[in-house]
Amino acid sequence: MREIAKRSDDWRSVKNQAVGIISSFDPRAKLNQIMAVHNFVGDRMVYVPDIHGVEEIQAPWIHIDRIQKTGSSFGDCDDYALLGVSLMRAVGFPTAFSAIATGRRGPNFDHVRAAVNYEGKWVALESTAKGRPVGWEIPHVREIRLEV
Repeated sequence: MREIAKRSDDWRSVKNQAVGIISSFDPRAKLNQIMAVHNFVGDRMVYVPDIHGVEEIQAPWIHIDRIQKTGSSFGDCDDYALLGVSLMRAVGFPTAFSAIATGRRGPNFDHVRAAVNYEGKWVALESTAKGRPVGWEIPHVREIRLEV
């Protein structure tokens, strides 16, 4: 996922979409920009699990193309996280993926979300939880953060 997020830097559609999302905000209004990207991902993605036994990851530019054509896209938590990280990176924010063990599958990691560094602190972007604010975190027993 990390490498796909970095490859997103080369796709103009990712940068153009990110700029479109934040363009109505003052450049100093960083929290508003973060909220706008978080809401964009949450509002336009539909949660659909992977094929049973298969880990599917769709590139962010695929989601953006689908959103621009139909108004929405679909995927599971890694797709939400990858889209969020890629959009935030495109407009200059430090980003990370957080691998989460919710405890539903013992100590194993079973969830991933985007995170953004805001004023020196990592803030969760849990876009799969519709209507939850920036910073809300799914209850979990363990987390590993991988900066992108």
